[in-house]
This record gives sequence, C-alpha cells and structure tokens, in this order.
Amino acid sequence: MRPSPLRSIRPRPPSARRIVRSRTEAAAELIRLEHERDRLTQALASLEPRREQARERLKRIDERSRQLLGFLEISKADDIAFGDVVGPPR
Repeated sequence: MRPSPLRSIRPRPPSARRIVRSRTEAAAELIRLEHERDRLTQALASLEPRREQARERLKRIDERSRQLLGFLEISKADDIAFGDVVGPPR
C-alpha cells in the first residue's frame, strides 16, 4: 500500500479561522465548541481547590520565611553586640 500524499493529511485550520459552508456544519461546530467549553469549565473547577490550597501553603511558607529571616537578623545583631558567647563545639 502506498502512503497518502502529504496534501491529503494537512491539519484542519482552527475553528476560529475556518469558513463554515452550511448551517448543518455551523450547528455541528457550535455543539462541539459548547462541549469543549463545558469540558474546560469542569477542568478549571476541579483545579480551583488545589489552587487555593497551594496559595495558602505559599502564604504559610512566606510567613515562616519572614520569621526565620527576622530571627537570623536578630541573632546576627546579638552576636555583633555581645560577641560570640557560645563558642563552637569542641
């Protein structure tokens, strides 16, 4: 069997650029687009809780990072002010 010529397997242009040739074709494309829209809406709805959880986790991480940076700055200031009171372990 011979392979199909490349011209016959060209990709179809996106629907936004396609020329609708009949009312039936337009109706079929509209139904397809509505299904695609519903599918994407459901996908977004399923991602929203995970997005909120990630946002809360990032908020907690940022808060903890700020606390630790503040602690390190205070520790550094104490070391400078009082000298290294506790020496390195021997």
